[in-house]
This record gives sequence, structure tokens and C-alpha cells, in this order.
Amino acid sequence: MKQSVRSLLLGALCGALSFVLLFLLLPALPFPLPDPLWIGLAAVGCGAVALLLLKGRRPCSPGWVWLGLPVQIALFFLCSDWVCRLWGLSTSGLGWFEYMAHGLGWPLLVTLLQFLLLLLLKKR
Repeated sequence: MKQSVRSLLLGALCGALSFVLLFLLLPALPFPLPDPLWIGLAAVGCGAVALLLLKGRRPCSPGWVWLGLPVQIALFFLCSDWVCRLWGLSTSGLGWFEYMAHGLGWPLLVTLLQFLLLLLLKKR
């Protein structure tokens, strides 16, 4: 019971830290990054977050990282004004589709990447 509560909290914390890195820190850099470099930094950073949290002294199952997905999506919509300013997104007209793609697509992609990374490392 204690292990599952700990894993639940670590999965949620992994999602929250990935959100902060992906949606708040990287877009706030004082210099623009080319898309491939930005995506690479996001992937490496979010993968490192998952490794640090879920591969500690008592490793969790890679499946717990999926708990971070609803946390990332919820934080995106709770902080949407700030995120929209940083990313230059609009929530009106056709900009709504881009807004929803960022709010749902990036967290899904990051969580999938974290899951696959942890799964690959678990097999070794």
C-alpha cells in the first residue's frame, strides 16, 4: 500500500515537473531555439525528470508515469493564460485548434516518451 501511494505521488510529480519544463521554462528562454533543438531539449529534459523520479532507490513500474498525463493537461488548462502568452497562442477562432493541440498533444507525446524510455531501461 505504501509503495503504491508513493508511486502514485511520484507519477503525478513527474507530470507536474514535465509541465513546468515543457510549458514554462523552455518557452521563457531569452533566445529562440530552432524546432529540432527545442524538441530535443524537451525530450531529454522530460526523460531526465522521469528517470530521476521513477528510477530511485525503490524503482516504480514504468506504467506509473501515465499518471502524469492528466496532471500535465490539468495544469495546462489551469495556467492557460500564462501558457498562451509564453507560446503566443490564441483561444479564439482557428487558434483554438492550435491551443488544443498544444494542450493535449505535447503532454501525450512527453508521457509516451517517458514511458518508452523507462520501459527500455527496465528491460536492461
